[in-house]
Amino acid sequence: MNLIIKICGLREPEHALAAAEAGATHIGYNFTSSRRRVDAGTARRCIEFAKADFPEIKAVGLFVDADFDEIESTSQAAGVDMIQLHNQPSAELISRLSLPVLPVMRSAPGEHVSSVIEYFDSVIGGSSSCLARCISPDVSRGNRTACRLGSCGGGRIISSDRACGWA
Repeated sequence: MNLIIKICGLREPEHALAAAEAGATHIGYNFTSSRRRVDAGTARRCIEFAKADFPEIKAVGLFVDADFDEIESTSQAAGVDMIQLHNQPSAELISRLSLPVLPVMRSAPGEHVSSVIEYFDSVIGGSSSCLARCISPDVSRGNRTACRLGSCGGGRIISSDRACGWA
């Protein structure tokens, strides 16, 4: 099984390289209000430094509540390979972006997993064939609640089953 290991919040080229050397498959850059925030130029320097020795590593740009123009311009300037969007990004926004998108949704404590599934189905048009399924950690107690993790964008669906090695 291939694991995906993402180290996020990087701000120094040496840290990006160290993450790659330690086995990270993805390196992440925060373009949102955060103490780990970087500008596009800093992210680009980090990405280029890591990719010089590890060209297969994927760079991820993290955005929260950003608009289309900001996401596109920052992603292009930074040279990221994919975009991580928080706070339930709309299907319309995701479909307009030029890079693959990893939409993120947080569920409230006690919220039924069906609301998470409903959101991801709405983002990808109900095509559950492109979704990875995972089993909750309490499977030992007989609770086999499945959740779906979606990955789509740029007018195309990226199979997270394949990306995660779960297919």
